[in-house]
Amino acid sequence: MSKKKNSKTSNSKEVLTFDSIRDVKSFFRYVFKGEDIMSHILFFTILFVFFKLILLPMIGFLLQTSYPLTAIVSESMEQKISNDFVCGNSINENNKDLYYWDFCGNFYENNLNITQEEFEEFSFSKGLYRGDVIIVYGRSPENIKIGDVILFKGQDKVQLPDGTQESLFYLNYGPIIHRVVEINIEENNYYFTTKGDNNPLIMDKEIKIPQEDVIGVAQIRIPYLGLINYYFYRFIVAPIRGN
Repeated sequence: MSKKKNSKTSNSKEVLTFDSIRDVKSFFRYVFKGEDIMSHILFFTILFVFFKLILLPMIGFLLQTSYPLTAIVSESMEQKISNDFVCGNSINENNKDLYYWDFCGNFYENNLNITQEEFEEFSFSKGLYRGDVIIVYGRSPENIKIGDVILFKGQDKVQLPDGTQESLFYLNYGPIIHRVVEINIEENNYYFTTKGDNNPLIMDKEIKIPQEDVIGVAQIRIPYLGLINYYFYRFIVAPIRGN
């Protein structure tokens, strides 16, 4: 009597592949439909990896910038009272009903020859606010104009171990997003000076920013979308760094 051959031997590879696919399907079903803590952790981990490593680089490629999205976490571009101050000017009962330009306009008019009428024609003329997410486009330097809001690396350069130089602020906090108030052209190279709408003065690290340190130009503001990032920075990152 001859032995009966095991019929599973010939298609063991197919069975293994099928089981693997089934396991992957089960895994993703667990991640997307599970209700326990671990499934939630896995879901947000996969979502973060997809956004950071796939979606964000694709958006950056399309918009021609390495920072296609940025969240506002400071008040430097806000045009409202913060801790009883705006543009370094104290707010009290006698002047609380005045508007942004009443407090901040003198600096633009006296130092930059920018009038209120010109300022009101600028992009984001009402400022940017903590919790905003800004969509940034790459733009050639000759197409950047006074009044544009740009994302850039500060000019507080330090030398790195490999001999290159980088902005200290950029290394610690990332790029700055401020408004262009002056443009200089030297030997066909563009240099931009910026100012935060809510800052009383122009900082040293935003004077004559070379075109290669400009990351992009702010194009679209999405309010509140970055609030999670803002609160994470305020209550976790800032205390750790001692800010």
